[in-house]
This record gives sequence, structure tokens and C-alpha cells, in this order.
Amino acid sequence: MAKLTRKQRVLNYLKNYNTIDHIRAETECGTSRLSAYIHSLRKQYEIETIMVKGKNKFGDTSRIAHYKLIN
Repeated sequence: MAKLTRKQRVLNYLKNYNTIDHIRAETECGTSRLSAYIHSLRKQYEIETIMVKGKNKFGDTSRIAHYKLIN
């Protein structure tokens, strides 16, 4: 069986779980360049960006991008 690329892993994760964020991309897909793969996948798939507010480890407010596969 052929080895999956990181882009293919991101796409498979989106197809199976419908959403992904940078933490899941690192732990489940082995990539720290999620936005680059999302940009590339948007040429073939409709993907929505949802910005979620949260706190970082220092207690500061931050926003994290969650990507959702539409089709």
C-alpha cells in the first residue's frame, strides 16, 4: 500500500471527522503546516474557516482556526 502524504492525511481526517484544527493536524496527521494544506485543498473542496476564541497557556485571549469540510 502506498504511503499517504500529509495532505492526504489532512483530507482523510476532514472526511472522517468533518473538522480539524492545528493541534489535531499535528497529533493526528503529523503536520504543522495545516493552513498550507487547507489552501491547497480549497482548489478541489469547499472548506469553511471557523474562528474560535480561547485562552492560550499564558491566559491571554487568542483565536484558533477550525476548518470544516462542507462537501
